[in-house]
Amino acid sequence: VYPYTSKEEQGVLANTRAWLERHAGGTAGIIMGGAEERALLDAAHSEADAKWADELGAIMSDRASAIGQAVADGDYGLAGSLIRHVDTRTVLICGKPDTMLTEPYGMEGFSLAPGSLMPLLPEKERVDRSGHAFHDDDEGEGVISLDLPADARWALRYPVWSQDVEGSEAKANTVAQWIDVTRRTDISTQPVLVVHPSLVAYDDFFGLSLKAGEVAVPEGFWARPVERHVRQKLFSGAPRQSETYAQHIERMLDLYEQHPVLGPRLTRIAPTVEAWLGWPAGMLDTLVRAAIVAHDAGKLSPAWQAGVTTYQRAINQPMRPWLVHTDDPQGKKAPWNVPPHALSGAAHSLPVGAALDATVIAAQADNEGPLPSNVLFTAIATHHAPNVRELLLSDGELLDAPAIATLNQLLSRWSLPGKARVPGNRNLVAHQKMVDQRTMTNVKNGGETFALALVIRMLRLADSWSQNPVRLEEVNARTSENR
Repeated sequence: VYPYTSKEEQGVLANTRAWLERHAGGTAGIIMGGAEERALLDAAHSEADAKWADELGAIMSDRASAIGQAVADGDYGLAGSLIRHVDTRTVLICGKPDTMLTEPYGMEGFSLAPGSLMPLLPEKERVDRSGHAFHDDDEGEGVISLDLPADARWALRYPVWSQDVEGSEAKANTVAQWIDVTRRTDISTQPVLVVHPSLVAYDDFFGLSLKAGEVAVPEGFWARPVERHVRQKLFSGAPRQSETYAQHIERMLDLYEQHPVLGPRLTRIAPTVEAWLGWPAGMLDTLVRAAIVAHDAGKLSPAWQAGVTTYQRAINQPMRPWLVHTDDPQGKKAPWNVPPHALSGAAHSLPVGAALDATVIAAQADNEGPLPSNVLFTAIATHHAPNVRELLLSDGELLDAPAIATLNQLLSRWSLPGKARVPGNRNLVAHQKMVDQRTMTNVKNGGETFALALVIRMLRLADSWSQNPVRLEEVNARTSENR
């Protein structure tokens, strides 16, 4: 059964054989169409896939721990197994790495497979990708023994990262010294290496070659800092204009409903996702709309409105009720003193999440499916950042009665269930179930995580694009075509 050597692979093979014997064992065989192919795949892989799904939580948890350890230790050898297996190394050309390459990241280099660097090793350490020894040329000379300049005592070097500063980021960016490569593991465990300029040549057609050149690469062509081009600002040439909460929501919903990569795309996959989660039809779309309507609710607080009023006056622009985006200051300096708003929006959306939960529970027989409230709270709370540092609402983050009434008007206008209200408990630790949960411990939480990813994507794109004139023009053009 080679190469299917594992127990799971052999099980897939046995299930495939059994299905073929049942359905294609006769003299007539079987004509394989789409339905037959899916039936074969289900019979062959369902058992193994279910086992994989059961073990996924533990796998993800172990992977998260391993990533953190790899970052802390600067252990590049784990990169292939933790991210994806790309067996290449960054190779820099420099004759004075100790003085010129103290911070090698961000320098121009070449990406080479480890096997192509093996000829630069001492003869006893030379092996190719399959583990076989490299053969020297007819004269019995290897690359490492070619004549080097008098001041060149090395061919290939690897970095030893500085231990004098705290934090893995600094340690992984600053080199204390460069050490001669003498073993295969020196190549396989390092992310970046430096080769002596006398051992390389470059051709416009063939690219980089590891061989002794007639003339060493001049210093002017050694590794140089990569030129980084600054991306143009989103609103270059177009001054930002203020908008009220109602205007902001309407623009976001227009984009979500009409832009092909937002609502229309979500609609195509929603039935499959909702069936997996045990949610009634339309729940995923309702979740996205609820997140859009409630995501900036914290900006309705008296403290936030007072701060934005001061800002508008400082730039000589009018203030309108329930403003959530300001006018362009046009070069003027203005005070910006407003409280955070993402956690506030999540907190004041809790009754909406509870109403959605009730709808889901009523549609489920076992009441064990994932709940929309977890997704809604986390999508709003983490809208501007991947985590929440503080889960205790401050006075400035609470909405007053007029703000609550405005939010409820908007919820009602867009046919969303639940009535917003001031949270009875400012400590929201009990509602942060998914905020700190980065692994999937079972299929239920995996479903919540998948739904959360979809809602977050819809919310963030609709939010940023609603303030982008180009995206708005796309929607307006589509609206005109539909008319």
